[in-house]
Amino acid sequence: MLENAKGHVALILLLVAGSIASLMTKDLRYGLDLDGGTELIYRVDEKKAELGPETPFDAFMSDLLGTIRDRIDPQGTLDAQVIRRGHDGIYIALPGMSAQQAKEIEAKITRLGTLQMQVCAYDKDPKTDETVFDLAEEKKRLEAWIKLEGNRDKLLKDPLNIDQFLRLPNADGGPIAPRTKLRWVPHLIKKRLHAESTAFDYSYSMASEGNAAQLAGNVVTLFTPEEYSKGYTEEKPELVEFLPINFGEIGFTGKDLDANKVQPSVDNNGSPVVLYEIIPERVQDYYDVSDKYTSYQSAIILD
Repeated sequence: MLENAKGHVALILLLVAGSIASLMTKDLRYGLDLDGGTELIYRVDEKKAELGPETPFDAFMSDLLGTIRDRIDPQGTLDAQVIRRGHDGIYIALPGMSAQQAKEIEAKITRLGTLQMQVCAYDKDPKTDETVFDLAEEKKRLEAWIKLEGNRDKLLKDPLNIDQFLRLPNADGGPIAPRTKLRWVPHLIKKRLHAESTAFDYSYSMASEGNAAQLAGNVVTLFTPEEYSKGYTEEKPELVEFLPINFGEIGFTGKDLDANKVQPSVDNNGSPVVLYEIIPERVQDYYDVSDKYTSYQSAIILD
């Protein structure tokens, strides 16, 4: 996924209590008191969150609870409870779950996941002006696949189902460029962090200036401009769009970041961001890519 609050859970949560042993006795889910299960209790370190004055802690906690729910139970089938406890506590109840299942859930909450930094895909190389991709055709193929019965619903249910298209052979309507060069990566657009706002966060499909506008023309969305303008509703809490990412260019992973210089923060709009520094061995590569793609868009991708 493109960078959003989901990527910061492990950076700001401190585990203060582990799970309670599972006491599975029946197939019926009565709750932890009768059927057994697992409880997880976390505390958010408010200082490490480094929120600006425009981002209330209550709004941040609300967004974080939603992030955790999405991470552990994206389909809403686990009967999991994720609630705030006190000022900075998070209580998670997983009824009727085995110890192994609980460990897997806990790993989803606390693991950092994988991180990749890649430039977005453009038709031409910015230095040589040589054609690299035919993004108009690539976009046409993806949109045609989405229109096939069931595919749109698959992506709305789980955007990572885009992998089914990426693995489709060229001759069967799949991508022209190999996945080692080009991939479509989902970007989840959620409500802005400010509690009083129902507006959605930034959509790359709406850019209208410079190279961002060029990228916007190649973004594939699962929503209409009207739905974006309408903002957050209970029926449509998030929107999904897909960006073309150039995996044929030099990229970077979490291993290329100085672990002592990575920390969560917020931008001028109050949205979560990650501050980082590249390790000395990769600084020259980072400089070369940054110089080549000055004013072009890049992505931080988290699983």
